[in-house]
Amino acid sequence: MHWYDYVMHFSGVVLALSLLLPVPVADARLELQVHRTGEKLPMTVTLRCGKAMQSATDHGSHPNARQACADLGRLAGDPTRLAPATPCRGEPDRVMAVLSGTWNNSLITFSSCYASDSALHEVTGEIFDFSD
Repeated sequence: MHWYDYVMHFSGVVLALSLLLPVPVADARLELQVHRTGEKLPMTVTLRCGKAMQSATDHGSHPNARQACADLGRLAGDPTRLAPATPCRGEPDRVMAVLSGTWNNSLITFSSCYASDSALHEVTGEIFDFSD
């Protein structure tokens, strides 16, 4: 084999191995809120992903932080990519989801109304699921 063949073979192996590695999680510092009809104060949690974590276990106060970070990562930090919420005007148990903060040093904001908790979780997955 010529030296060029070795280089090409080695670079192909490196490329194949890099495809097996997980995609790095973005740097995120977020505040998430769920406002329910009839409740005076919203439920609020913080979420840190990637480099924003102070340690491997520091994801903020979100109880499902790892999955929420993964869900947001699949959306490239853009919650508007979620399926649109069903209009919730007049619904007795409507829920408002609000997210604000930074994703890879870019400011992001999101708010959407859902007809119920189950509708919220069906659309947003773990992102706005604050139950343990």
